[in-house]
Amino acid sequence: MPIEDDLIAYYKADAVDPTADDFGSYTATLTDITSVPGKFDQAWGFALSTSGSNTGSTPNVGTYTLSGWGYNIRAGWAAFAYNLAGGANLNWYMAVNTGTNELGVYSNGGFTGTGYTVVPASLAGWHHYAVTRDAATGNVVLYVDGSQAGAVINPTFSGTFRVSIIGNQPGGGGSDYRWAERIDDFAIWNRALASSEINDIYTQGNLGRNLRDIIDNPTGGGGGGTIQGSVIQSRKLQGDNLQGDT
Repeated sequence: MPIEDDLIAYYKADAVDPTADDFGSYTATLTDITSVPGKFDQAWGFALSTSGSNTGSTPNVGTYTLSGWGYNIRAGWAAFAYNLAGGANLNWYMAVNTGTNELGVYSNGGFTGTGYTVVPASLAGWHHYAVTRDAATGNVVLYVDGSQAGAVINPTFSGTFRVSIIGNQPGGGGSDYRWAERIDDFAIWNRALASSEINDIYTQGNLGRNLRDIIDNPTGGGGGGTIQGSVIQSRKLQGDNLQGDT
């Protein structure tokens, strides 16, 4: 299916209008965010513990995908995106545990880890992060640079599934919960993207194509009208050996 199917919101974070939802109608409210060089053009710069991008509360969805590029990930209770509900209903849809640097989900007052340890030094510069959840199974899958990071988990959620803040949990009593120093090309779907779709976003991104480019020209200018075709084309452009690919 087209990558834009069930896309709720998409933030290019460009300097012309860094608050704009380039696909839907969820204009962001930015707090202590600056415009800085991005993966594509400009990005949101998270300089302070109070930095955050408020989407205005996207629809309540139990099945979702969150996807975006982060620059220089930060260890220690980092929040990729979370809802605005308080107490036990507060959900961090992708998080790093401050004690162990383990990647996982914080929800219902507890942390569920994937077994994948985040090493900030190896994730310096721009990297792609994504998380999906299938409401039918409850399974949550987290991705780093287009590949699954650790085990599939099934955390206990309560309250609403509503992405409210991107890139931080700025209401944490002065604590610094920034996911990264910069975030670019952040998107929210109310479906769980396939692993091939997430890998394609990552692969095409490293060819200089943001999500808008992929939506407007899914074949990448030639060869293969499917996601699989565009992935193979991308690998060819990178000089990879495709022997054994199916």
